Amino acid sequence: MDKRISAAAILAMVLVFSVAIFCAWQARQAQQALAEVEEQVLALVQDLESSRETSVQADSGEIVRLTEQVATLEDELAGVVMDNEALAVELEQLGLETQALAEEKEALRAECEALREQIRQGQAEDSPPEGLGAIPEIIGEPGQGDPEEDDPEEGETEEDEPGQENGNQ
Repeated sequence: MDKRISAAAILAMVLVFSVAIFCAWQARQAQQALAEVEEQVLALVQDLESSRETSVQADSGEIVRLTEQVATLEDELAGVVMDNEALAVELEQLGLETQALAEEKEALRAECEALREQIRQGQAEDSPPEGLGAIPEIIGEPGQGDPEEDDPEEGETEEDEPGQENGNQ
C-alpha cells in the first residue's frame, strides 16, 4: 500500500513539476517575446523621432503607418503581459497543489506507519479504517497462507488432491 501511495504521489509530483516546468518555459517565452516587442517599439519610436528630426517634410502616410504599427505593437505587448500574469497565477496555483499533495503524502505515510506499528504489536483491529481495506491483503491476515495454494490446481477437484481418499473407491 505504501509503495502504491508513494508511486502515485511521485507520479503526481512529477506531473505537477512537469506542468510547472512547462509553465515556466511558457513564461520565459513570453518574456522573450515581450523583450522583442519592446525592442521593436523602441526602434520604431527612435525611427519616428529621427524621422521627425531629420526631415520635417516626412511623408505623412509613413508617419501614420508607423504610428499604427506602434499602437499594434503596444496592444500585443499588453496581451503578452496579461498572458505572463496568467501564467504566474497558474504557476502559483500549481505550487500550492504540489504542497497539498506533499502534505497528503506525508499524512498517508504516517498513517501507514502507525498501522504497521499496531500490526507489529498485535493491536490492529479486525476491520481497518475506511480507505485502507487493502492492507490485510497486502501483508496477509495472521494465520492465513497463500490463497492460491489453498485452491485446487486446474483440472483437479478437491477429491482428486493427493493424500485424500476418494469416497467412490
